[in-house]
Amino acid sequence: MTREEIKYKLKTEGYCHFHISDFDEKYEEGFGSDPVAHGQRSKIKPLSRYAAQDTFVLRQLEGMQIDPLKLPKNQSGKPGIKSKIREASLSQKQLFAGSTVFNRTWERLAANGEIAYQK
Repeated sequence: MTREEIKYKLKTEGYCHFHISDFDEKYEEGFGSDPVAHGQRSKIKPLSRYAAQDTFVLRQLEGMQIDPLKLPKNQSGKPGIKSKIREASLSQKQLFAGSTVFNRTWERLAANGEIAYQK
């Protein structure tokens, strides 16, 4: 797709998150002067699966208005916050193939100090 085709699509379909006047600058940042002629791809790297999983879990906590560093302790015999987040996460098959993937994500967040239970 050429630069002009992209500009037209952005204008007509409303997918533009910046002003069209900024397009040329952002296009140059991402592709250089002519991406097809130089065989270049965008310099923007996609988010890794781990990072996407971590972000999803943290956003779920944020959506529930829970501070990730002050997770409430589980009450005996009742499902805790991890269970609620797991349920939401497992509905996202492209990120979480199963509960083991979710558990590893939760453990990774805890090990990195991004989530912690209240003391």
